[in-house]
Amino acid sequence: MFRRTRSLIRELGVRDGFAYAIDQLLARHLGIGSLLSYRFYALPVPAANELGASRAGKVSYRRIERDAPILEALGLEQEVLDFRFNQGAICFGAVREEELIGAVWFALGPFDEDEARCRYIPLPEDRTAWDFGVFVAPEHRLGLTFHRLWQEVFRYLAARDRNWSLSRISAYNPGSLASHERLGSRYLGKARFLRLGRVQVMWSHLPPYLHISFSDRARPVFRLKAPQS
Repeated sequence: MFRRTRSLIRELGVRDGFAYAIDQLLARHLGIGSLLSYRFYALPVPAANELGASRAGKVSYRRIERDAPILEALGLEQEVLDFRFNQGAICFGAVREEELIGAVWFALGPFDEDEARCRYIPLPEDRTAWDFGVFVAPEHRLGLTFHRLWQEVFRYLAARDRNWSLSRISAYNPGSLASHERLGSRYLGKARFLRLGRVQVMWSHLPPYLHISFSDRARPVFRLKAPQS
């Protein structure tokens, strides 16, 4: 844990590095809660005529339905999968020989977080999407899987007049942060969630700035606006 904390301090700065150490103490060692640190980004969606043609090859890129057995590769509980699909979330996957080697989740409207208690509303609602849960199998992270998977997601979003895809990324995951930034994402702000049992305290640089809740039904709502251009 201490080596990981030192590494994150070098990569992300003192605050997020120490936040990670507190999170590990609460979650892994004491088992009483967590301290989540999120950064919000807006990813521009290229126009359909800028994307070119889909590539045919050994890897297919397609929408994955909720009853597909290959979803097991994500390592998610059925409760989490149901929580996502029941909100209308869409999973696009990279499939090689019926093995899921990459996935991107997104929603075309408001989305309730499945880690912290909060709701995201990307704005304007008819021009934006919300993406989350990006996964690429370790042995494929140095190849083109990530890039080509996003190209197919962009194709889907562009066909539905979405100009931006907004997201939250854990500040404890520098690899994912770097990948989004390479795609051209713009930083919007950050938020932290301290969870101790049913109590949750959220503070952020963005509205609603501060929220305290004592119930699973009470949650802050982030209305995140895409950049103007």
